[in-house]
Amino acid sequence: MAGIIFSKKDLVSLVDYHIALLERLGLSDEEPFSIIYFLPGDDKNTESIAMIKKILRQSDALFELDNAFVILLTCSDWNGASELLAGIQDFLGQKIDDNLV
Repeated sequence: MAGIIFSKKDLVSLVDYHIALLERLGLSDEEPFSIIYFLPGDDKNTESIAMIKKILRQSDALFELDNAFVILLTCSDWNGASELLAGIQDFLGQKIDDNLV
């Protein structure tokens, strides 16, 4: 499985669509998705991006925003997002820093 890469211009529209879909399905009161924002650092290269894309589920969306990345994780709570962020930071050789809210 692999996450899908979307254009940065689609980020807000996709999040709005996902929220509307969850409301229609009656799932808006649960923790239906998480959003991770991270900086890949100076070693950003196509191999790192390809590896990050591979570890994501097919239902996850990856957005590249200038020098940063945003990942929309469907059906994922704070703990799942925190674990994924720590794994990405470890893979990139960064200090694990949890900035989730």
